[in-house]
Amino acid sequence: MINGDEIRRIHEILARIISAAELVELDQPHIVVCRDEATGSVSYSGPFTDGLAALEFAERERAVDVELNEGDPLSFSVAALYPTGRVGTG
Repeated sequence: MINGDEIRRIHEILARIISAAELVELDQPHIVVCRDEATGSVSYSGPFTDGLAALEFAERERAVDVELNEGDPLSFSVAALYPTGRVGTG
């Protein structure tokens, strides 16, 4: 049976693996997904060269939305683009 220390150790190993995969993913092309919370409509911007470029764009768009939008806010998220047939494999 697995004890608490082993579970913590497994959790730490999995967290390191996930973190490493996310770091590799940052260098891939990304898109910005914008969702209108009132209507549910979604739009996409990009591709951007990497995750940081997409994140910077999303933050600028969010700031404009906060300044100009008097209704429901828009939500912005960033997503990696994977080569065809390689979803989630980094």
